[in-house]
Amino acid sequence: MEEIIYLLRVAYVIDKMYAKSNKKTYYYLKKFRKIVDKFNKKYPLLLVAIDKSSLNIKLKFFIKRQSVDEINKELKFKTKDVVVPRSNIDHAYFKGVTDSLTIEKDPNRNLVELIYRSDTLNNHYSPEFKLLTWYAFLEQDNSIDIKEEIDDIFCFDLDDDEGHGVVYTTRKFKSETHY
Repeated sequence: MEEIIYLLRVAYVIDKMYAKSNKKTYYYLKKFRKIVDKFNKKYPLLLVAIDKSSLNIKLKFFIKRQSVDEINKELKFKTKDVVVPRSNIDHAYFKGVTDSLTIEKDPNRNLVELIYRSDTLNNHYSPEFKLLTWYAFLEQDNSIDIKEEIDDIFCFDLDDDEGHGVVYTTRKFKSETHY
């Protein structure tokens, strides 16, 4: 599921371009939307949406389930690990040994949204990453190669201090973006 990390890294760079009003932002955003669409086709139990506001661009991750309770039953969380702040189960906080996980029902999409911080979703051992990976492996179309699609447009230098990696556009497009 390296694809999740690649999506986050590309979204991070596009967000930085967007914040600086870089004129190539919309070009790369259009390319990135196509990659996200392919991701959504490859993993039918997940939905990734690009959330663009006037201030930033970020990814939202959804699990195609009707309720938080449905996920709770599928994953068989221990009840002592679940904190439900309201009487109806539309939001849940799952506490692990070292990390925690928050999911909530999105009434507009009738799906369950994963609430995450990008630094934790970048970690293979985080509960957020494990949750998305679990649903991705339940059903997937292996004929779709997202990494190759991303590599056609972007390549990564993973020595960034913030852990996001620096993304360069490939020679195919004859330009470089340093962030």
